[in-house]
Amino acid sequence: MGVLDEIKSRIDIADLIGREVELRRAGRLYKGLCPFHPDRNPSFFVYPDQWTYHCFGCGAHGSGLDFVMNRRGLSFAEALALLAREAGVELRPARRSEEAAETDRILAANQLAAEFYQAMLREHRPARAYLSGRGLDLPTVQAFGLGYAPADGTALLDRLAGAGFDADLLVAAGLAVRREGGGVVDRFRDRVMFPIRDGRGRVVGFGGRVLGDGEPKYLNTPDTPVFKKGEVLFGLDLARGGIREAGAAVIVEGYFDVITAHQFGFKNVVGTLGTAITPAQARLLRDYCETVIFCLDADPAGQAATRRALDLLWRDLADRVVPVFEGGRRVRVSVRGAPGLTVRVAILPAGKDPDEAIRQDPDLFRRALADARPVLDFLIEMLPQRFDLRFAEGKSAAARDIAPLLGAVPDPVVRGHYLQAAARTLGVAEADLRSLVAGEGSRPRRDRPAGAAETDLDPDSRKEEELLALLLKHPELKALADDLKPDHFGRERTRLLFIAWREAEDGGWVDALPPDLAEYCRELADRPLPGDEPERAAESFRDRVRLLEAARLRRAQELRDLAIAEAEAAGDLEGAMRLLEAGSELARERQRILGLKPAG
Repeated sequence: MGVLDEIKSRIDIADLIGREVELRRAGRLYKGLCPFHPDRNPSFFVYPDQWTYHCFGCGAHGSGLDFVMNRRGLSFAEALALLAREAGVELRPARRSEEAAETDRILAANQLAAEFYQAMLREHRPARAYLSGRGLDLPTVQAFGLGYAPADGTALLDRLAGAGFDADLLVAAGLAVRREGGGVVDRFRDRVMFPIRDGRGRVVGFGGRVLGDGEPKYLNTPDTPVFKKGEVLFGLDLARGGIREAGAAVIVEGYFDVITAHQFGFKNVVGTLGTAITPAQARLLRDYCETVIFCLDADPAGQAATRRALDLLWRDLADRVVPVFEGGRRVRVSVRGAPGLTVRVAILPAGKDPDEAIRQDPDLFRRALADARPVLDFLIEMLPQRFDLRFAEGKSAAARDIAPLLGAVPDPVVRGHYLQAAARTLGVAEADLRSLVAGEGSRPRRDRPAGAAETDLDPDSRKEEELLALLLKHPELKALADDLKPDHFGRERTRLLFIAWREAEDGGWVDALPPDLAEYCRELADRPLPGDEPERAAESFRDRVRLLEAARLRRAQELRDLAIAEAEAAGDLEGAMRLLEAGSELARERQRILGLKPAG
């Protein structure tokens, strides 16, 4: 008997669905009002013998597993794990690694820290006054779990030590830092605290806003085993229902942007923690909606953020298996040459961030969302502000900037529309622009001098460049790089440069490189880098290797998840289960890379 068969034999689907839908017996079946569409007369039927449901009103249909996925916004793996736990069915051997145990301890420490900060807020009048001055009411403060970190440098350490958490774990969790002169202190001091929760509501990290004029104004948890800044969306745990209901997610940057939006009834707003959206964050949203709306100021910084985000979304989400909802039912379709998310842009008055705009006039914000335009319309309209179109050189630069994005549009009619619009805006012949697009192909690329620093890289790519810079600056580190492999580098250019460095037998290897790669190598070798002092180089190198190892595992996990989605789309649940069980192989590989001993 397979895992799914065991789950079905132990969980009554009528009981499972009956927790959310009031069901009445109808012969051997059950019926009730459909939870997937407005339903006045019961059109939703549950078939216990088949372990399925069907709505004759909207066409929603599926198994008990589908119901849990659709109603709770869970992935296949998450829903299966949830039902397996309820049924008492093991998905894989219950041997836990040291790393998994540390993860559990960090999550527990984060939860206690959040509760401690919340208690401290109740006792600290200036922090409460600050939040009140930002227009937040008590229910909102409580819903987001806001708190206060005392100025005392060991207040949290002392509290968690009493609960059995040692200083080493709190440093690993990002809750404490080591002093240069020895000892450990709280990372967050005299700050209003924002717990950062994942989609399941677990506290994975924190953001802290200083009271007064201290620096930095905002401080986030560093990367930890449970927190990667580019893989979490602030407020997603509270916004999932609103996103599904609206069919769209609204993307903002700051904590207060999200919190104020929710207080004023905009329940589908999430935040990127102050950075441009990453592919990993986009994949989180793809499980709940098909449309994302970027809410930005109409200024150059906002335009640049939109362009970076569009590049990331277009390149990362194309040619993927994309979950969508049809008739209330979750299905998966393979989209070729098109992004899995429709991207739109809502523009606020210049100088207004969402927090200010909403507090000043909620209707203005509502209208901005309603008037959100397709992102290519926005980018084409902004070209005259980014390039000097009075001269041929400016027109050429603008055309080369927009051409890769035009080439990535899969629908020929839509692509033709945007080619006409772009040619008209640039004042160039459509045939010339079409020729340029055809020459570019469908791969968005960045046009910059080969040696120029890529300031808009994602965190993993930056770490790859930083590690290479260390190797180039400190030849003695080669003795520490035996376990470093090409697949630790996700970007082709850094991977090629690493291979060339590893295979070099003399000092003239850089001159033997292709010119663009040689120039890139020299630029990295000259780049200022925190932690590249001789006495700290080895430690900095090991830290970055650890982060690249984690990134390598994440990439493997993403490939596995994509394969699971393909198996799921084909109805091959047993195949999907085998892929899930293969996760234990990834865990063992991670243990081998990090030199951990298997648990048990």
